[in-house]
Amino acid sequence: MNDRIINYLNKMPSSIQGQNGSKALFKVAMVLVERFACASAEAMDYMHWFNRTSCHPIWTDKELKHKIDDAFKRINPANLGCLNKRGFNK
Repeated sequence: MNDRIINYLNKMPSSIQGQNGSKALFKVAMVLVERFACASAEAMDYMHWFNRTSCHPIWTDKELKHKIDDAFKRINPANLGCLNKRGFNK
């Protein structure tokens, strides 16, 4: 796993039921597939990590995959891979 991606995800809000947890998890999926340009399988690995560390309660694999699939449908090509560029320090 890429430390830069993990560090970025550590700064994102947790996904907590009753506190817009679904929206928070979708934002994670968007960051992975759009901003870091992760392929579906790679994004799923990071979603599993985020699920274990920042989601209450834990999401199912089916729900995680659905978030990733929805994120792929909403990619803005202008943002694709923008967090992979050199000089990004977040």
